[in-house]
Amino acid sequence: MRAIPQKGLHLGSPANDLTAIASNHYMSLKLAYKSEEKSMTDPARIVLDPTILAGKPVIRGTRLSVDFVIGLMADGWNEKNILRNYPGLSHDDLAACLAYARDVLRSEKVYPSAA
Repeated sequence: MRAIPQKGLHLGSPANDLTAIASNHYMSLKLAYKSEEKSMTDPARIVLDPTILAGKPVIRGTRLSVDFVIGLMADGWNEKNILRNYPGLSHDDLAACLAYARDVLRSEKVYPSAA
């Protein structure tokens, strides 16, 4: 059984990365932040601005995208190394990146197909 993600994204396609998913689900996340729903994400720490990195989610006041920071973590960088190499970042910025990724993945719907 193969899972097919919503909104035309297919597993293994280049469009099926965190940035594409974030762009597709940004409006629903924005609405969730405005609601009374409890989330560890501080929406002011992660911003989407079309004039910064073509609208990718970035840490406020930087040009560091969420997927870049998540990528560092996936490559084995720990918090101490990231904060040493990027002194403008804080623990809360890294936590916001993780929470943003969690919220994006939580909002993604995957439907199994019979094929």
